[in-house]
Amino acid sequence: MIATAFSISKLMEYLDKPEKDETAQAHPAYWRGKNRGINDVLAIINNVVDGNDNGTGENRHTGIEALRRRLMSHCNSDTCKKETCKK
Repeated sequence: MIATAFSISKLMEYLDKPEKDETAQAHPAYWRGKNRGINDVLAIINNVVDGNDNGTGENRHTGIEALRRRLMSHCNSDTCKKETCKK
């Protein structure tokens, strides 16, 4: 099938354009991915704070893992006021 100039230009609209990330012209998938990532990090934090993380395993992102460990250390300390954090 031979692509027309119109269909090629429409196809180009769907290609990745990193220079438009974080702008109003960013591809909708960019925003869905960003929201998904934020929700995943919030779930990790909530699991620790709610006492549902027993400390096993490790997150592959070093920054998120460091935050997880710091939160776990705080939640297991005497300074934590939330009862669900106490193990």
